[in-house]
Amino acid sequence: MEAIKKFKVLWEIIPKKDKIYYIAYIIISIVHSLLFVLLPFLYRDIINAVTTRVYPEEKVFFYIALTILGYASIRLWSLMNVYIKEKMTKNLLDKLFSSILKMDLKSFIRKDAGYWASIFSNDVRFASQLYSDFLYTLPAEFIVFIAILAILFVYCKPLLIIVTVILFAVTLISLLREKYVIPHYDRAQESLRVTSDHINAHLKGIEDLIHYRGESFLKKKFLEDFSSYIDNIKNYLLRDFLNGYSINLLNEFGKLAAIGMSLLFFVRGDFSFGTAVMLITFSTMSYDKANYIVENLRWLQNFPPHIEKIQEAIESPEVEMEDKGTGNFEELILNNVSFSYDGKLVLENFSMQVKKGEIVALIGRSGIGKSTVLKIITGFLKPQKGEVIFLQGKPKIGMLFQGQRLFNRTLRENLLIAKPNASEEELVEALKKAGLLEWFEKLPKGFDTQIGQTGKLISGGERSRLSIARTILFDPEILLLDEPLVGVDQDRKEEILDTLKELLKGKTCILVTHDKSLLRIADRTIYIMKEEDAV
Repeated sequence: MEAIKKFKVLWEIIPKKDKIYYIAYIIISIVHSLLFVLLPFLYRDIINAVTTRVYPEEKVFFYIALTILGYASIRLWSLMNVYIKEKMTKNLLDKLFSSILKMDLKSFIRKDAGYWASIFSNDVRFASQLYSDFLYTLPAEFIVFIAILAILFVYCKPLLIIVTVILFAVTLISLLREKYVIPHYDRAQESLRVTSDHINAHLKGIEDLIHYRGESFLKKKFLEDFSSYIDNIKNYLLRDFLNGYSINLLNEFGKLAAIGMSLLFFVRGDFSFGTAVMLITFSTMSYDKANYIVENLRWLQNFPPHIEKIQEAIESPEVEMEDKGTGNFEELILNNVSFSYDGKLVLENFSMQVKKGEIVALIGRSGIGKSTVLKIITGFLKPQKGEVIFLQGKPKIGMLFQGQRLFNRTLRENLLIAKPNASEEELVEALKKAGLLEWFEKLPKGFDTQIGQTGKLISGGERSRLSIARTILFDPEILLLDEPLVGVDQDRKEEILDTLKELLKGKTCILVTHDKSLLRIADRTIYIMKEEDAV
């Protein structure tokens, strides 16, 4: 089954030291289940003894003790269940977060933010549930089910035949579910994801929607998208209900048949009353266990798409990012580098050389590939052709890109991203060098000030300077600038430009800009163009 294959994918994600917990969980589940197989035998002996007017104190005591132990094992199993689920969730989140941080940028931007958010929330939850609630309890239930069939074979073969026929019919109906029911569930989930993506995209432009009175447009779009989800989920629920109802009907018929046959053999004198009760109990247990197994196998059919998304993220191409430079960097060389996005050539046979300490500006028309060059230098993108060479060792590379990302966290947390072990004195010094000391001293909460999503609670100039402060803390050997003055008021540009000049002393810099004031700090310019641009 596809779900079992995906189980192996998740098993490989688990750290070796943690696998002992999962093995212990299986053992506890099996022991817990087998305890309840012994109870009908004791119950049979007690009933038979009572019918002969004998009170078996030892067996009654043993029955009570075993029952208490069985329910205690349920509690232990439940605690292990919770622990395993949380452990699996943590392992998946750690692996996902690490993989996405290392992911090739081209692979990352192919999916929208809603897609990645759904993996961390919805798909990780389903995968954790796969481990704790299903795959690790299924082995125990299957072992008990086989044991019950063996007991029925020994005590009453005709009853085993009835049970087997009913279970075969139940299995057949369950297999039909995979073909005729599950596809509707998959389509419903995809429709829901698309609806969420559309809502997320429109809410990002909520100011424009309000300005243009676009509420009715958003409502109409939402209803159109959501109606597709409703149609698919209705089809799924209806078919799933009919499938489940048929199985329950067969199970109840099987239980009635087991009761009738066991009592018939008792009346004929083939069984004692205790044995008849035991067989009725085991027959009922067989249907319950089979129903549990079938129900969980049905659920497992829903899991592969969720695990595939996690697997795709974890196995995506990675980029090699080095946190520390060698300190020996002398020259950067791009040799005949080419790159394309989804088959569209953006950069073709581009070459350049930048020596240590140089400030070089890349200019050219929009869409020519200037920003792509910077991302190739950082390692975010891998060129399809050509090579990037760092003579005498790879340097530490810092970035100040257009729309530099600030997080909806405190000022302190946004700065510590660049240097997690920085002291408070280092943070203050970085703010001072970035020209933010006076602003910082006026903040009532200091470093604990929330700056909002993308820094929306502070001005554009302060956002730019905060990005510079973060770069100061990072202390790169090469600094890449991509339109760092976009969104900054004209009267603040000169101040920020002076800050950048101070930051770039003794550093290598490659900058992309259309701002003439920023071009003044460059030692030389490189014009990127295609053959059709040549005159």
